[in-house]
Amino acid sequence: MTAVLRLEGLTKRFGALVVSDEVSLDVRPGEIHALIGPNGAGKTTLIGQIAGRIAPDAGRVFLGGEDVTALPAATRARRGLARTFQISALVGDMTARENVALAIRGRSAGRLAPIPLPGLERRCRAEAMDGLAEVGLADRADVPVSALSHGERRALELAAALALEPKLLLLDEPLAGAGKDESKALVKLIGSLRAKIPMLLVEHDMDAVFRLADRVSVLVYGRIVASGTPSEVRADPLVRSAYLGEEDEAC
Repeated sequence: MTAVLRLEGLTKRFGALVVSDEVSLDVRPGEIHALIGPNGAGKTTLIGQIAGRIAPDAGRVFLGGEDVTALPAATRARRGLARTFQISALVGDMTARENVALAIRGRSAGRLAPIPLPGLERRCRAEAMDGLAEVGLADRADVPVSALSHGERRALELAAALALEPKLLLLDEPLAGAGKDESKALVKLIGSLRAKIPMLLVEHDMDAVFRLADRVSVLVYGRIVASGTPSEVRADPLVRSAYLGEEDEAC
């Protein structure tokens, strides 16, 4: 089975500091692979290398079997990599439907046409409504982003990312800032999308990670120290002491 995303020995240094230390992992079709680790572990730098915002010093990135290591972020996006961010990247003075339609026009035309053709605009609006319905926001289509709740904005980011019809969805802390009820709804939504799009999930909420992930990789000081099923990772003594904050009981 060809991995949708494969990292081979990614290494990144900033001076004497090794931030990514020969990181290798993959994301397979139909799965959610979670990447976890304490603050300062190097997750943000690794995500930047996957997305094409940071060039690695060594190693390779493969997307759908294609070596994209030398490709910039915009080209990787066109190759099928979609990303959500810790901080919302939505257009606040546009409606929910307009934000999703914007993504669809970019996908369809390869660039944002200043004056969209009427036929394309009608199709974008219809597709945008389908995308909003998929994430439970159909009844909020004409509400400006600025008037949406935090959880609704997160759901809208997912709709806009999916509108790009990506091969892989990179979720960068999708639950950040969400309340208990919002987090519960987002976990349910992300889980429902599993069959549609494989995901690399970076998240600090361990309850959500262990509910959603098929596999979990743990990054500590730039190196993958454990990788496996949620139950395997949770039981790993090194992970429990280095990240989960647990100590084995004395015999």
